[in-house]
Amino acid sequence: MGTLHIVWMNTELEILSSIPSVFRTNGMVERGERLLEMYAELNETAEAFTSRFSVVCPSACGTCCEHFIPTITGDEALLVALYLLYDKRDQRLFDALYRASSSEACPLYNAEDPHHCQVYPVRPVVCRSFNSLPSRDKEGEFTFRSCRLPAEESEKKVLTHQEIVTAFPSMRSMSDFGSAHASRDLSTEMLPLGELVLQQIAKLLLIEKYSQDEGSCSLFIPDDDDDHPPQDIAV
Repeated sequence: MGTLHIVWMNTELEILSSIPSVFRTNGMVERGERLLEMYAELNETAEAFTSRFSVVCPSACGTCCEHFIPTITGDEALLVALYLLYDKRDQRLFDALYRASSSEACPLYNAEDPHHCQVYPVRPVVCRSFNSLPSRDKEGEFTFRSCRLPAEESEKKVLTHQEIVTAFPSMRSMSDFGSAHASRDLSTEMLPLGELVLQQIAKLLLIEKYSQDEGSCSLFIPDDDDDHPPQDIAV
């Protein structure tokens, strides 16, 4: 385990430090920790790859999030839900998730915020991998084409399998990380981020409501029917 991997793990595990104890006893925090460990491995691999080949995203771009809503697994959605409820605590983000079906942009992308991704520390595999790791072609060989909007300081990259394996004999692709995670996550079928995160939020709130835990979370949840006022759920 590299030093960078350990630093990422220690930093990202802090995200789970304020979660109510009920989610530790029922295994939900453990699922989040396993996922964060895999994210740290992915981060380290992506950092090595992009540094070696000078792949750089445009500063404050976010174009990939403006026309794409990722499809994610149950554990990825659970981690995002835990972060939103017990760390971020921003009602506007819950509202954005609720309105996700009316937009083609990721509901957790904010063009007005210089950081854009509102759940960056717990963003899913596909978000971490795009323009940061190679993919595989139909023969299973590595291929990489950088984003069509490269940073000014980075020329557009087209890398061959041989170039990639020469630099990194043990390289893992976007699909390698995604498949490895999906094979361990048997919680649910993969669904669009907005839909699945809302499902996990509802589940977490219900569990907390009927537990003996003293922690609480209050969310202002919009109602589908415009003729009725939004429902306020507090647990």
